[in-house]
Amino acid sequence: MQNKKWKKMLVFALVLTMLAPSSSILASSTDEDVDAVTIDNTADSGEQTDGEDEEEEDDDELPPKMTDQEALGFCKVVAENDNFTLYYDDGEREEVEEEPVEGDEEDSKSKKKKKEVNPPRFALLVKETGKIWWSNPINAFADDTIIDPVKGKTMKDTQRKQIASNVVLTFADLRQGKRTTKALYSCSDATEKVKEIQNGLEISYYFKSCQITVPVKYVLEEDGLRVSVDTTKIVEKNNSQEDGKVITNIALAPQFGAAPATNLDGTVAEGYMVIPDGTGAVVNYNNGKSDYAIYSQKIYGRDYTAVPLSAPKVTEQAYMPVLATVSGNDALVSIAEEGHANATANAQVNGQNNQSYNSCYFQFELRSSDIYYMSGDVGNKLTVFEKGDISTPSVSVKFTPISDDEGVNYADVAKVYRDYLVDNGLTSSVEENKYNFYLDLYGGVLKQKSILGIPFDLKTSMTSFEEAKKILEQFDENGVEDMVVAYNDWTNKLIKENISTKYKPSGTLGGKSDFKDLKEYMSGIDAELYPTMDNFTMNSSTWGYWTLTNTAIRISNAYSRQSSYSIAFGVEDRDVSPALLTPNAYGKVFGEIIESFGDNDQSSVSFGNYSTALVSDFLKREKSVRYQSMNTIISGYEDAIENGVDGILCDGANGYLIKYADHITDVPLYSSGYNLSDYDIPLYQMVVHGYVPYASESINKTSDVQEAFLLSIAYGAGLHYDMIYENASEVADTEYNDLYYAYHGAWIDTASKQNKIASSILAPVSKMTISDFKREGNVLTTTYSAEGKSDVVVVVDLDNVTVTVNGVGVDLEEIKMTGGLMG
Repeated sequence: MQNKKWKKMLVFALVLTMLAPSSSILASSTDEDVDAVTIDNTADSGEQTDGEDEEEEDDDELPPKMTDQEALGFCKVVAENDNFTLYYDDGEREEVEEEPVEGDEEDSKSKKKKKEVNPPRFALLVKETGKIWWSNPINAFADDTIIDPVKGKTMKDTQRKQIASNVVLTFADLRQGKRTTKALYSCSDATEKVKEIQNGLEISYYFKSCQITVPVKYVLEEDGLRVSVDTTKIVEKNNSQEDGKVITNIALAPQFGAAPATNLDGTVAEGYMVIPDGTGAVVNYNNGKSDYAIYSQKIYGRDYTAVPLSAPKVTEQAYMPVLATVSGNDALVSIAEEGHANATANAQVNGQNNQSYNSCYFQFELRSSDIYYMSGDVGNKLTVFEKGDISTPSVSVKFTPISDDEGVNYADVAKVYRDYLVDNGLTSSVEENKYNFYLDLYGGVLKQKSILGIPFDLKTSMTSFEEAKKILEQFDENGVEDMVVAYNDWTNKLIKENISTKYKPSGTLGGKSDFKDLKEYMSGIDAELYPTMDNFTMNSSTWGYWTLTNTAIRISNAYSRQSSYSIAFGVEDRDVSPALLTPNAYGKVFGEIIESFGDNDQSSVSFGNYSTALVSDFLKREKSVRYQSMNTIISGYEDAIENGVDGILCDGANGYLIKYADHITDVPLYSSGYNLSDYDIPLYQMVVHGYVPYASESINKTSDVQEAFLLSIAYGAGLHYDMIYENASEVADTEYNDLYYAYHGAWIDTASKQNKIASSILAPVSKMTISDFKREGNVLTTTYSAEGKSDVVVVVDLDNVTVTVNGVGVDLEEIKMTGGLMG
């Protein structure tokens, strides 16, 4: 029996040995753009880096909690202005000799514990209110919130050190046997060297586990605190691609303004966080959703250069690099400034990742990663990281405190970001008492037809220029004014989904003559035409744009071919994979469009996906990462305006392009509905209303036309429709498959009547800003304000389908009877 027992043990040991190597490989997925730096338990359960000891839970008695004033007593003044005082606590305390207690370990251990409960931190004092914002919680090591109700346990020391960290660094271990990433926290892994600078401090953090030094500047400004890193000053002792350790991500002051689960008096902390997901969303403090994943979303969407093997999750985009934490009369608004093209917004609540705080923060990607499949074997993958020096020259976060005696509302948060845009060049382009109706028309598409039994893909008209005119005539007869029309797929190359930079109306749609007639008609009814030049991908090479030389290159050195995915299974459809145009060619694209449009007296344009999508190209000799692509696009828009383009329509607009837009369409009406969020708010709309005319996503594309119409009114948005002239059956088995809903005949009357109602409500407030927004269940109250004018209050009840303006009901019966609201 003994022999059998030993044999079983030996077999079990051998099995463990065979399985062990697999645990050292970190699974990566391009479904998620970047792993969020979270306050988690990886230091306890994950692989240990060199020089790092695993921590056990500290069962010692917790130290007493401090008040703000007690904590401030340990700080020294670093900088001061009329609005704020910046303090710094270096964490050092006077050593107090204690009588040794029998059974205690050596005295040095007790001294070490004293330093651990006093981590370095900054304090930002708001002079007007006396509110103090801390860069990390002052009672992190005294927090007695029960994290594990079953065991009755509080946070471990590991979590306490993580939330007490002012800097969180993620590094990649490039040794061939590893190829993993790991987060390091300044409170537990870094030594600090402090230097005084003008209006602040520069602190160099040396992370010993990866031998990387990061200098961080904390500078007081008139409107808050700016935390920044000049990435050219980051020192990596060994960045060799064979065995180096390189920085991949960094989070600056991730716990700034973190709210505890309970206040000092034992009451539950009340407040919420604002996140930029889609239209905008709110995450309440202590919302009980600790079992869900934290909120983590890449600002401006994923990098399309990396191609996921399975269909990416269907989510809204984060268009603005802004976050906020709000409690009563006070709020702290965070804006990712430098490096925002590589930022990820994060938020977590009490109970998530074994910690007891509610916090939101930005994380910056400094080196991208991708998956390389060796020999084409999906099961044999290797994580590869961006080579060379850090491409993004600097990253920074601006922390702006705000307050209001009557309580900070969502519009106050939006105003901080709007003021930031105004300071950077945003001006109002909105006309008084004007409400636009937005229409996307779709011209031609390739459709397979048989000629002598041989299948050919032929250019086929879905909305010719003459038919577009007929659609607009019907709207004009119905009394619809101020129409803004985007015309998609109107050149032969656009119909073929290739790069198109010339002003050449397609003969399939009627040619130059019919296009000219359409323009003249639209000019006569004061409608605006925006031909769309969407040059994001290309199906095949054309003169000047070759798939061999103008396709973006992935980190793995593979061409970036944009896959479509099976609707049923979400797997890659390898038969359809257009090439992603390299951002290095964007300058040429902009230049040719501007020149050709100028030669043909066309002064308005839409640049399609360029207003929302960012890509990289990791070609060794001409690398262009996201921030460089962003700057190229910005330059293209500026060149267009300087060279005679007097109207730009953005099909959605990332924050950095809002000031160049004359119109913005497809502004989301919803957030992605992440599990962690509690409800939606019109954050995007509150930022732009009164400055740039904007429209909702296509009403007839939504699953609930009634709700989309009402939300458009509640959010101050123009109505937006997609339309084609041909019957829906004609789009079957084409790239227009998803326009099955867009047949014009089904929507013109409904859209016209909706527009009449919406215009009567929203035209009078067109140039006003949204000063307040409240949501009580499905009752939405929007307040519009302007200097010298009385406020206008619009109340929309989604459940009862009612709208009131300053208490007076709006008649919706006509739309209800025609089925417009019933969809």
